[in-house]
Amino acid sequence: RRRDPEPPYHLYSIDGREQGVFGIPLPPNKNALISAGPHSTVWGFTPEDYTISLYNAHGAQTRTLHRSDFVPANISKPKSSYVVDVRQNANVLWVLSHTIDASKLPQTQPRRDGRPIPFTPGQFSRFVTSRIDVVDLDKNQLLISAVSPRVLNGFADDRHFFAYRELDNGVIVIDIWRVELFQPNNR
Repeated sequence: RRRDPEPPYHLYSIDGREQGVFGIPLPPNKNALISAGPHSTVWGFTPEDYTISLYNAHGAQTRTLHRSDFVPANISKPKSSYVVDVRQNANVLWVLSHTIDASKLPQTQPRRDGRPIPFTPGQFSRFVTSRIDVVDLDKNQLLISAVSPRVLNGFADDRHFFAYRELDNGVIVIDIWRVELFQPNNR
């Protein structure tokens, strides 16, 4: 028997009881991720579509952003790009995405059980770039879009990214990067 897709997010009480499900139902091959928002809200997003929705504490969708809403039409989204994490800081939404350069992907054989062999951070950084889009939520306007000099893996909190890297001896290191958005004085 075929099951209909269910909404991807589940709301639980403090004692662990499910209080409801919310979000747009997704087909089985789609992923949905979630990130904390302000005042008991959450941002839910589908990485491949660059569709980001804000949900209140009761699971009601209060806002949805599509990349086409704030990125000028002459800037196209790379085909192999996907959203990794989002974070709201006051009226600004930071969107972290990765773009894969398929021509640089290492050729690996899957494990005996068919699962792919995961890449080390050193391998990952050779074929992935990180882009940060900063969106003014009041004006629904892109403030800046920039490629990071390092592969960033996600947000540690409202003002910090974290990134994994691999030293020459194979040791994995986690770096924390502070980010700030400021406007220079116009004189």
